[in-house]
This record gives sequence, C-alpha cells and structure tokens, in this order.
Amino acid sequence: LSLGAMVRDITTTFNTWSFDLSEEEKEVFQSTGNEVPISSSEITLPRLIAGLAYQGQIGSQFSYLAELDANISSYGTQSGVLSGKNFSLEASLGAELGYARRVYLRLGIGNLQRVLNEVNANKRDFEFQPNIGFGLVLGRLKLDYALANVGKISDSLASHIFSLNLDLAEK
Repeated sequence: LSLGAMVRDITTTFNTWSFDLSEEEKEVFQSTGNEVPISSSEITLPRLIAGLAYQGQIGSQFSYLAELDANISSYGTQSGVLSGKNFSLEASLGAELGYARRVYLRLGIGNLQRVLNEVNANKRDFEFQPNIGFGLVLGRLKLDYALANVGKISDSLASHIFSLNLDLAEK
C-alpha cells in the first residue's frame, strides 16, 4: 500500500496573453463561426493531488496495481465530485497489469465531474474520461503511451500521450 501527495502551483501562477490581430484575421474568425480572441489573464491557484495505491503479485510473472487519486483545489468550481464556494475535489481511478516487469497494460477513468447540462442550465450531468495505455521497459529505457478520452465520452478531444524515460543509473 502506498500513499503519495504533490502540490502544484504552490506560490500561485499568473499567466497573461494578448492578441494583435489584423481586421482580416478577425474576419476569418467571424466567418468561420469562431469568437475573436481577446487579451486576457489567468491565475492558477495551488492544488493538492493525493493518491493511494495498492500493488501486488499474481504468481511470479504478473503484477497488478490499483490507484485512487484526489485532486483538491481552492478554485471553487462547481464541477468537482465534491465542491463548494472555495473548494473542489475531483477524483481519478486507475489499474495496471504487468507482465515480467517489462510490459504493462493500463486502464483509467479521469475527469470525474458534474458539468452543466447544455439544455437545462439548472441541471448538472455526470461526465468522465476513460483512458487506456501501455508501458514497455527495455533495460534502462522506458516507453509509455496513453490514449486519453477513449470513445469520446466527454466533450474534450482524444489525446495521444507518449513518454520516454532513460534511467542513467545502472541497476
């Protein structure tokens, strides 16, 4: 059993951006049904991500891992599984099956949220994002792949996420 925690944007992050569009560029946005972007700024408040994982073995060749994460923020959004004026909690779940400490198959559910119903703004719908992935360990080289939002259940687009890790220390 493992417990972990991470704090992001602990000092708060301030982002600002501006656009300098010509009249022709603004017309392209409008003619294609898009909003003309305006200059803006954004403050990213601190957030705590806490996780609990259970890992075990099945025989000598197979391993498994189950994980539950809580993403706790002070944004006060109303989309979290639990939320209030200055608090939001979003959850994610994951599982991994490993073979010979070399090949890993992963499944997960993230972005568990209560979002506004597009037809009735007084109602909220439950939304989630299923993900799949695999990992491959080749000596000191590790390759990971994830396909986020499998089946396009949520409104966000599917994402292909690749990760390559080289362990510089020999084991």
